[in-house]
Amino acid sequence: SYWEMDLLSSLQLLSAHLNKLEERTYPDTTLFNSVKQNLSDSLLQSKVNDTFLDNPIVTKFILQLQHLIESSPTNPEAFYYVLLILEQLSQHSRFRKHLQERNIVPLLANVLQFEETKSYVEMVLKSLNKLTRNLKINWPEFYLTTLIPFLVDAIDPHESDSKSHLCVSILVNICESRVGIDFLLKFCSSEEVTTKIQSYGFLSLKMHHLIDFFYKNTNNLTQTIIVIFKEIAKSIGDDDAFMCEECFRIVEEIAGSALEVCADTFVSNLNDLLDKLNDVLGDERNREDVVICGLRLFTNLIKSHDSHTSFHKKLLTFALKCFAKSDTLEVDALVLVHTLGERNIHVAAEEEDQLNGMWIKIVECLKKDDNTEKLLATLRVLNVFVRNVKHQEFILKTVNRTILHKIMEFDENPDKIEDEKILIILTALNVMTTFEAVEPQDWYGCADGVLKTSEMRDIIAQGFLRKNPDIFGCCLDLIKHTNFPSKEISTTLYGPSGTLLNKSHHVPVEETIIPIQVLQKKSRQIDEIIEKYSEAPEQMTESLAAVFVEYQDIYASAKNQFYKQQIAEGAKQIASLGNLVNVLEAERRYTRSLLFKYKMDNEKACNEINRCEGVIEWHVRSLKECSSKVDDLTKLNQKIEMKLKRKNDAYVQLQEKMEKYVIESKANNKELNEMINALEDEKKQEQKKNTISQKVIDDMKKEANKRITQIEHLESKLTEAESLEQKIHNLLNSR
Repeated sequence: SYWEMDLLSSLQLLSAHLNKLEERTYPDTTLFNSVKQNLSDSLLQSKVNDTFLDNPIVTKFILQLQHLIESSPTNPEAFYYVLLILEQLSQHSRFRKHLQERNIVPLLANVLQFEETKSYVEMVLKSLNKLTRNLKINWPEFYLTTLIPFLVDAIDPHESDSKSHLCVSILVNICESRVGIDFLLKFCSSEEVTTKIQSYGFLSLKMHHLIDFFYKNTNNLTQTIIVIFKEIAKSIGDDDAFMCEECFRIVEEIAGSALEVCADTFVSNLNDLLDKLNDVLGDERNREDVVICGLRLFTNLIKSHDSHTSFHKKLLTFALKCFAKSDTLEVDALVLVHTLGERNIHVAAEEEDQLNGMWIKIVECLKKDDNTEKLLATLRVLNVFVRNVKHQEFILKTVNRTILHKIMEFDENPDKIEDEKILIILTALNVMTTFEAVEPQDWYGCADGVLKTSEMRDIIAQGFLRKNPDIFGCCLDLIKHTNFPSKEISTTLYGPSGTLLNKSHHVPVEETIIPIQVLQKKSRQIDEIIEKYSEAPEQMTESLAAVFVEYQDIYASAKNQFYKQQIAEGAKQIASLGNLVNVLEAERRYTRSLLFKYKMDNEKACNEINRCEGVIEWHVRSLKECSSKVDDLTKLNQKIEMKLKRKNDAYVQLQEKMEKYVIESKANNKELNEMINALEDEKKQEQKKNTISQKVIDDMKKEANKRITQIEHLESKLTEAESLEQKIHNLLNSR
């Protein structure tokens, strides 16, 4: 394409600049910046694939970069320009991966120890921060022994300056691989690492997660889930799509363990997240990047973990809203709808109206849209949901064979067609075979007609050779078609001569006539090839692909032969079953006579049973009455026993009281006897005293009587004296 040519042109110009740098003649800065900007623009527009990266211009350019990085101590000025170029290249994900594969990371890491490049340390760290994302460490441990200690020592645990932050970020990126984290924990303990970076927010959380993830520690999993979803809520509030994506990666990694250890907490947080994304979708602000991250998260979760199907309906509604909301969200929404349909075909049972609207819209996309991702997602959704009975009729009416034929058209040589186009062609053919399977009347022969064309066979042959798992998966689906042209495609793969390109993959002639053994053997061989392909797609050669197709053909033939044998055996069994049916018919007649006899005996037995049932019912009633009386007597007996028990208890208490009274009475009697004896003694003494007192009284009475007599005598004398005195007085008066 134009942009790819422009990109190659930019790389050639930069290569010329690098040549001057190697010769110590420095280029025009303005021209260099202009070329660098053009490189950035071309990278944004170009589709960088393996074919492009294998271009000699790209290879030479990367070698120049490697050489200048290695010679940085002797030519630090040139190294500065290399860092500027790497800054642009590392922003493109596919180019970044290519730089990783060419071991640019360990070369840059090695530069950090040179004194001559100290002034460029922060620029090196910025490049390493980008280049270590999703890094697969396959370089010598020597580089880690210098890089990791440098990063750990450069981190300031108290002040988060830009250099420290970059070091922590690179360290976390490296620790995303098992090799990196194992080496880090050899250099220092997990406590030392987490303590040193605890003030670095999300990066600290991510390091905690990586340590727990790689060493199978689930003790802190619930807390990690709570913290990470809080961080997600904050990132959504701040409209930070990059941080959302980083957090979602952690959620994907812990999902398996979370569903085992704390499923309720995890699913509850996912529900809350979906509610937040629905709110974002309804927001007037343009926050589509965050929604796209959410769609991709749920797609990956459903692909990896298909539990909690009750959650799927809510997700489908969200995906359909996204599809209707914006063109930017359509592709990711379709991918989520496709994934949900694959995992749970019944998820769309109640969304018929909304999905019908989507079918109309995506058919328009099939007719007009040139967006390959959207076209591919659309075809995959149709391929899944046409199997759903509720949507099948509407889809088959809306999509016609002309649309699919147009998608499968191509003018180029199959060798030069891009992977995306081959994938779309094969996916469209897959959709056609599915339509033919679910509606053979209207779509009969469509797929067969396409498969018979030499152009389509060449495309399928290319599909086996492209190192693309998605294309290979499409080819595997097509092989299952009844009329798949295995021989023609294997011939195409072997080449014009029809001889194998690699003798080690020669298919042996099947000597066995036992289909089940062939099925087992070929199934095992097919699985081995698929497993090898999944591990290393680049090792799929023309001959191996041809062998694979032949294995599939032999497998299909053996399967058909096996079915024929089964049918023949079934016919024999049906014949023997016919004889058995005749025997059973005779036995049936004999059984009918026995049944009639049994019926008569049964009627007699029924009458006897009815009589017995009447007797039993009478006895049951009598038994119930007796039981009722027994229950009453039992209750009465229980009441009497209770009363008797209470009286016995009262008697025992009374007896105890009486015994106590007797003991107390005996003691009181003894005391009373003693008191009586004492009183008798006192009485005797009192009587003696009384006798003496009486005698004294008598004596005193006698003495008193004597005195009374004397007094009376004296009174008489006094009276006489008074009378005498009166007389004297009278006498005196008379004188």
